[in-house]
Amino acid sequence: MGNHGAAFATVLALFLLTACTLWELHRRLAGFSFLRHIRWRAWLTAGSAMAAFILLCKWVLPCAVSLNRLQLLFMLLPIIIFGALLYVWVLFRMQAFTAKELAILPFVSRFLPRK
Repeated sequence: MGNHGAAFATVLALFLLTACTLWELHRRLAGFSFLRHIRWRAWLTAGSAMAAFILLCKWVLPCAVSLNRLQLLFMLLPIIIFGALLYVWVLFRMQAFTAKELAILPFVSRFLPRK
């Protein structure tokens, strides 16, 4: 399977870790529903924007089959950084976080408008 198998195993492991974490939080905080407090439209829009950006990069960039791992690192690292920044930017623009949640995040106060 090669790289595809490693990528699949990574995604599966992260999914299982997320499921176990949510199950444990639900067990310890039985009266609190996490899914009710999520702003789904913002999260789905941000995920769609990031997926569209990655698909655009896949379509625009040349085939990377012949590149070695170091070359792939330098090619993919900017894509990952820009995709993550796009994701977070869309979440901020669509106000996915409450003021209390934003106060917890480090360095966010530098980027938010002052009241």
